[in-house]
Amino acid sequence: MSQEYKISHTKGSVVGRFFRNRKGVAAAEFALILPVFVSMIFGTLEYSIMLFTYSSMQTTARDIARQVAVNNLTPSEAQAKLASRLPPWMASSATMKITQTKPADPTANIIQVNLSVPTRLASPITFFSRGTTSVLETQAEMKQELPFGKL
Repeated sequence: MSQEYKISHTKGSVVGRFFRNRKGVAAAEFALILPVFVSMIFGTLEYSIMLFTYSSMQTTARDIARQVAVNNLTPSEAQAKLASRLPPWMASSATMKITQTKPADPTANIIQVNLSVPTRLASPITFFSRGTTSVLETQAEMKQELPFGKL
């Protein structure tokens, strides 16, 4: 004959009290969910700040290219302008390169401004981007305009 063993869930047994006890269940569930929730919040913040940084880089590159194209700014003066136009957390780590196709011929000269910054420095919150080696890059091109009075 086979005997069946049953775990008793009677009122007085230790196992029965363990399965009926619900104290601390909410705290345990909260402890499991909290890291995921905090990661989502910090990830959203970091991604939003990186989008803002990238947008600022695009605007800065376009504005500097425009100022060089209309002869309001020389390429050598553009570096000083760069730091004042970018967010403070990444202004010192951004690199800019200005190239011109034909600087001697303003009718055919195209000015190209390239801005880049390491992704890990593109946000003051480095929750997910700390270990990355990628680079945020943007570029703006404009045809140089003839100096006023030289049409």
